[in-house]
Amino acid sequence: MFSHLPYEIERIQVSLYNPQTLLIEINGPDSALIIGEKGYRYNALSYLLFNWIHHKHNYNVRLEVASFLKDQEEMMEVYLQGVMMAVHEVGKAQTKPLDGMLLHIALKRLREAFPNKHIAIEQNSQNESVVVVND
Repeated sequence: MFSHLPYEIERIQVSLYNPQTLLIEINGPDSALIIGEKGYRYNALSYLLFNWIHHKHNYNVRLEVASFLKDQEEMMEVYLQGVMMAVHEVGKAQTKPLDGMLLHIALKRLREAFPNKHIAIEQNSQNESVVVVND
């Protein structure tokens, strides 16, 4: 599939991230083009790869294009510190509106931090997705 794209890709490496997840690493001069503005191409590519690989081989997919996912996780970790502080102080909180990968990262991280709380994705009044933490 990647050989048909008009992007210069130096390396594609596939390995096991954990027993249920494949790590697909893509690097090259055109990595920013693969990610796209605001990560839209990245999200589409990740969705496409997940649906193909999960259906055919029953693996989840962790797509890393030029450290984009790692950078997003680090940025979300910094943002979530304030949300986690609110949960500790008040017992509940919600994130700002998030979508795609950021929504998934926030949901996963908050569930790890608060295993005894109810943590779910809900729609706010503007029909945007937020992660809500409460009892």
